[in-house]
Amino acid sequence: MVERRSSEPDFDRSYQRAYKQAVRDGDPEQYARIKERNRASYKRDPSTWKRLDRLHKTGHTPEMVAALRQLQDGRCAICDLTLVVGGIGMSSECADHTEIDGKKIPRGLLCARCNLALGHYEAHKHRHARFEEYIQNYPARRVQCPK
Repeated sequence: MVERRSSEPDFDRSYQRAYKQAVRDGDPEQYARIKERNRASYKRDPSTWKRLDRLHKTGHTPEMVAALRQLQDGRCAICDLTLVVGGIGMSSECADHTEIDGKKIPRGLLCARCNLALGHYEAHKHRHARFEEYIQNYPARRVQCPK
């Protein structure tokens, strides 16, 4: 069994390697012990596990997020709003990423509002010219209203 070295043992890299090795080697006893410890840790602090899972899905590491927070002074990279870590609402911190050839590339930290807007912006790139045209020449300008 691998000795745990960190204060957060469930996220220690050596511990993760031992877990993967137990799965590969087919050691059911060690696999069951590790799985039970992970379940107990999740029950104690599910928010940490969920946060780390979300980061993993976007290609970020906890170290990268800490470095981005420091680089961005805890502010949104687009609107400069102060980010709320683990918060709920439009000022909550979101880890932004893009996908290139199926690989997730981290970009920065955004507030929920900018993250949502950026997602819509990128999803509708083909309409950008039409959006601009609509904003400049919206239909109500052409309607003659009686006074």
